[in-house]
Amino acid sequence: MTGKVGLKEDEYLELADQLKKVHTSSIEAVNDALGSIEKLNSIGGGFYTKETTPRISALVQEVRSILSILEEAYAVHEEIINSFQNTIANYDTCK
Repeated sequence: MTGKVGLKEDEYLELADQLKKVHTSSIEAVNDALGSIEKLNSIGGGFYTKETTPRISALVQEVRSILSILEEAYAVHEEIINSFQNTIANYDTCK
């Protein structure tokens, strides 16, 4: 009798789903923080000055680049899970 010794498909799906939730939550939190910073960095928004605004704008750009990296990381994590699942499905059997 042959059986799989790796995770079951539903366990992979749950892992992928939890990963998506974590990444989505992280990206939403960063976007919320960006929105708050951008509101402050405008006329009447809180700390609008000629010296501060360019620095805050640069900070916002840096955080946006971090968001891009987070989105890429999610895609890579998804690929890793799928690849691992396929590898186990193709090679990991016991007799």
